Amino acid sequence: SIARARRYVHEGDHPTVHAEANDELLFELAANRVIENVERMDARLLADLVNAHAEIGIRNEPLFKALCPRLVDKQKEIRDDIMGKVIKAYARFMIPLRHERQGFRTMATVSKGDFIRPSDKPKKQGRRVYDHPVSLYDATQLHTRG
Repeated sequence: SIARARRYVHEGDHPTVHAEANDELLFELAANRVIENVERMDARLLADLVNAHAEIGIRNEPLFKALCPRLVDKQKEIRDDIMGKVIKAYARFMIPLRHERQGFRTMATVSKGDFIRPSDKPKKQGRRVYDHPVSLYDATQLHTRG
């Protein structure tokens, strides 16, 4: 892989990949060819291609979006460790790994609150006023003994 050939290991530091200009051109040409033939390619090969892009650090959004539906559909055929690398690659470039959203099904209804908790913070009501006991008579009643 090109990413392994361009890897530099410095003592006491993480290994880095230094890509060259012709590497980006090569990856771009390969990506255009893959986008044209996505449906005829094996899902494991597509997963390796996504992983290779992630290793060298090339973010090719049209390629990733073209491969996404096929990878999601065929994820049962891909081993778990390779699918984990694919998920990391999509997360690294912040591209969602899901099917394309369709039309009006994506519209959401905004509803406020539910029975468990309110959705808005309660407004300040000022100083709390408590009910104090009220006497029945204005003055104290005098009772006679007897």
